[in-house]
Amino acid sequence: MPRSNTKRSSRSSIPVSSEEATRARIRALNKNESAKRLNQKLMAEVKGDIEKQTNDDDEWQPPSDGDLEEDDVSKTESEDSDILNPSEASKKARIRKLDDVKKSRSPDLTPLTSTSSSPTKDDLKKKVAEMEAKLQLLTNNAKNNDSVQSQGKDDNQFSDQSSPDKNLIDKESTEGGHHDSLFSSDDNMESPDKGKEKQRAKQEAKSPERDNTAGDGEELIDESDSLAYQLYTANDKDVVELCRKVYCKKKYVNSAFSQSANTTHCIRRLMPGVFKPDAVINCSLTGQKWRAAAKAGGDAHGQLDPLHPRAVQAILDYANKLGKAKLWLPMKLKKAKPVFSQRLTEMKAAIRKGKPL
Repeated sequence: MPRSNTKRSSRSSIPVSSEEATRARIRALNKNESAKRLNQKLMAEVKGDIEKQTNDDDEWQPPSDGDLEEDDVSKTESEDSDILNPSEASKKARIRKLDDVKKSRSPDLTPLTSTSSSPTKDDLKKKVAEMEAKLQLLTNNAKNNDSVQSQGKDDNQFSDQSSPDKNLIDKESTEGGHHDSLFSSDDNMESPDKGKEKQRAKQEAKSPERDNTAGDGEELIDESDSLAYQLYTANDKDVVELCRKVYCKKKYVNSAFSQSANTTHCIRRLMPGVFKPDAVINCSLTGQKWRAAAKAGGDAHGQLDPLHPRAVQAILDYANKLGKAKLWLPMKLKKAKPVFSQRLTEMKAAIRKGKPL
């Protein structure tokens, strides 16, 4: 018994400092005050947010039927929970503000519904093909205009006799295989009726200078019946009329049409078919002897028979007419004379050697 009393008395006799107790009390009071202040701030912020929302938004009215929708019920429940939990309510209010600010600043990124769809590859190919066709048409028209303007008066001089030439050119352009179909309408040319002869005679009577002038207005040599021996006639076999009552062998016309690349080639290929080989052996283009022949004959100023001027002009007219259809450069008589002279010299040399023309 005395031992237990001594232990109790020893425990109660332990001294506790008053300073430590006061410090602990002060700390507890400070914690309580800081907690109260935080709660007051949060409550003030929540009240301010609620007042702003109520002032900015329109007053809510229930539906006419008096029934609340599900969204309204969920909103009221969430508002009640926010009032019970002020910290969560303040967080949600701040999040809502941030969302509103983002929506007001961010542009409308909703995709625009375009009425016109983008073109497909097929549409683009069609457009490209149309543009190429238009470009080709424009270039062809430009070439035709250039050739017509450069030809000028040469085309007008044989426009009256263009009907037989059109038959020759238009039928050949169809590419029917062989060129005999060219002259399917040339039977009338070989045996012209009296009506056509009268019509041509009237045309020549109205414009007699047509056969006496070249395409560039140059005077041709006076033609006479004495030079008709150089040419083929309508009674010869396998001949067709070029123009101006000048006839040509059909094979030479076919060769000129299919194998000529320009006006010069066409003239060279037509000459052997228009002039008889045995008749032009002693002829020159103008009727003047060349120097070598003059020395051999001893007469420096001797005269030869000239080539039939109407035949020369007919060959040039046909070559220019064909060149217009094939987009060749036109040629006037002044520039074509060297071509006629050179080809005549080659023909004479081939005739003397017995070679084919």
